[in-house]
Amino acid sequence: MTTEHQFRKRLDSLLEGIQIIDYNWRYIYLNNVMIVQARMPKEELLGFTMMEKYPGIEQTPMFKILQKCMSDRKPRRLENKFIYPDQTVRWFDLSIEPAEEGLCILSLDITQHKEYEARINKGKNLYAFLSHINQSIVHIKSEKELFKNACKIATYYGGFKMAWIGLFDAYYTSITLVEQTGIKKTELGLFKNALLSGQCPTKHVLASNQHYLCNDMGTLAYEPLKTFVQANGIQSFIVIPLHKSGKIVGTFSFYSDKKDFMGPEEIKLLVEISSDISFALDNYEKERMHRETELLVLENEKRFRALIEKSTDMKTLASHDGKLLYGSPSISQTLGYDRANMRLASVYDFIHPDDLEAFTQNRKRISKKPGASFDFEMRMKHEKGHWVWTEGTVTNMLEESGVHALVSNFRDISEKKKTEQQIEFDRNNTEALINNTADLMWSVDKNLRLITSNRAFDEASAKIYGKKLLLGQKLLDDSLPPKIKKKYIHYYKKALAGESFRETIRLTETEGNWAEIAFCPIIKGPEIVGVACHSHDITARIHSEKRLENQNRELLKTNFELDRFVYSVSHDLRSPLTSVLGLLAFMEEETAEPETLQHVQMIRSRIHRLDDFIKNILNYSRNNRTELEIQMVPVEKIILETVSSLADIKQAKNIEFKISCDDQVPFCTDLLSFKTVVENIISNAIKFTAKSRSKPYIRIKAKTDSKKLSLVIEDNGIGIPQKHQDKIFDMFFRASADTEGSGIGLYIVREIVEKLGGTITVKSEENKKTAFTITLKNFNP
Repeated sequence: MTTEHQFRKRLDSLLEGIQIIDYNWRYIYLNNVMIVQARMPKEELLGFTMMEKYPGIEQTPMFKILQKCMSDRKPRRLENKFIYPDQTVRWFDLSIEPAEEGLCILSLDITQHKEYEARINKGKNLYAFLSHINQSIVHIKSEKELFKNACKIATYYGGFKMAWIGLFDAYYTSITLVEQTGIKKTELGLFKNALLSGQCPTKHVLASNQHYLCNDMGTLAYEPLKTFVQANGIQSFIVIPLHKSGKIVGTFSFYSDKKDFMGPEEIKLLVEISSDISFALDNYEKERMHRETELLVLENEKRFRALIEKSTDMKTLASHDGKLLYGSPSISQTLGYDRANMRLASVYDFIHPDDLEAFTQNRKRISKKPGASFDFEMRMKHEKGHWVWTEGTVTNMLEESGVHALVSNFRDISEKKKTEQQIEFDRNNTEALINNTADLMWSVDKNLRLITSNRAFDEASAKIYGKKLLLGQKLLDDSLPPKIKKKYIHYYKKALAGESFRETIRLTETEGNWAEIAFCPIIKGPEIVGVACHSHDITARIHSEKRLENQNRELLKTNFELDRFVYSVSHDLRSPLTSVLGLLAFMEEETAEPETLQHVQMIRSRIHRLDDFIKNILNYSRNNRTELEIQMVPVEKIILETVSSLADIKQAKNIEFKISCDDQVPFCTDLLSFKTVVENIISNAIKFTAKSRSKPYIRIKAKTDSKKLSLVIEDNGIGIPQKHQDKIFDMFFRASADTEGSGIGLYIVREIVEKLGGTITVKSEENKKTAFTITLKNFNP
């Protein structure tokens, strides 16, 4: 056997694992212990690098130390926590020595030692946790503060990653977190009004009144909590019940990031901690109940004193023979007496003589029977001498321990008496009002029986039925004509169905008077119990309306005939004017005499003026006698056509027309009326152009929307004097005799605009500008 073989055999018998790594981080030697520690056959390691076998190992702190040792050739020693690919963990004590081939690493498995050490530390932490909890219980007197402190101690001393305390709702259907440590704010919603459903651990605790332990998250079946613990790296948790006054009221939950963190000893300590907290809760509850009892006694005493001393009701204690033993402060406020001076006075001294006998008899009667009482309403004398109406009760408590008196409890009802008197006055006043009218007023119940009526109704019904109707009597009997009876039954049923309405009724079939009758349901609570009726004689009004209707019919006929006459005359006048214009054209061609041509021009001007007047008369007639023909109107096209037709007029020669039109929203109106308005306003703007203006203009701006058309026509002509601006829309108004036109054009424009559901306004500065603003309704359906 060679020396090397013996050496390797000796190495294989060592307790430590030995591995030799070359400068390229390849395994070149591993003893048997190292093969066990590596959990791989030797053939799968030798010749391979550490990075190939353990991907990501180069990112670990241990590998950084190996690199330093490889470079500076100095030995190192460390404890390393190694996580295998299957996520199991082992602890190793590593001794790293530089070797000729690279590095020699001795590894001793110290996992058991580490676990033992962790258990010792965990025990120390939990005992520290228990100790600090008990100290908190001694010093803290608030449940909320105790919960807050307990959660902090659990994470700081107990070694838990999270801890929270929750309380059940009154019906034990959900639990809500009240204090916590370690839970992210974004995750607190999971523990607010959390329902106890399915395999919820808290539900198990509530049902069994025992703790719930989970040391392996793979066994957790409650999905909402499973998602939470996985996201936060929780490996084990325990939920322990909290009690108050012998009842389970909530839970204390501890979450650890270590698997199998809670063993029997740890569970025992945690249950003890929860028991101590429950004990503290019992003490808090007892202290709270004690404080509440003390406060309740004080409050009840205050309430009783306030009931007696602050009450507006008056209270007295009197002996069997009527001597006053006690009077409440409200007696001084209501009756004006000093209580000290009232002591030992007689109750009979304060009662009105007219009320005294009845009061005395009743008092004697109850004095013979303990606990008996009687009510009274009587006048009592004020200290200043006037009488105050009171009502109350006297009770015999002569044999009641601590009382031994007749107890009176009474109040001032002077205002109530005034109110009752006012109600009586109002009732009499109302009866006087309803009976001092010729109108009929009555009411019936659901069976059409008379409830009440005024004098006018009684007199009218006596004429119809031959006698006055009595209350409760059926209103519609067979003595009424069938048609009238049927009609009234219909109206009463309509009102009993909940409708208020008025009807115009002729009281008899042919020649009777007319009446307007209002029917209104009488409502009591949620139910309609009858109908109130008010009938007013409108015979005179009906006759007046018929006369007015006949007059209106005649007036409409006359206006229609007048419109037809105006239209016919105006139409017939235009034909000879056209002939005259033709003759004038002939004269202009036949003569060159300046004076004759001047006269011809003057005649033509007057004919055009007359023709404009006739056209306006025709437009006015048409506007009055024809209905609107609503259609889609191309606003911009109409404006452009109008400007084009007027551009050849002599006065329009140098005018600049600026047109801006936004008619994307369809606009509907009467086409001919719209053309008339646009043509009239633009022709006026041309007609009154300022001759001295170097750059005359007419600006036209139009915009449509779903409800209207907005149209503004502005010019820089001669303007309109301020004093005339409120008259320009009057018929035949002209600013002066020299003004062109007939004075009817703008009147017709306003009439048309109003008929089209619009408005027209004007703003003008003399010798500067004029702007007409027109708004027309959009009839687009």
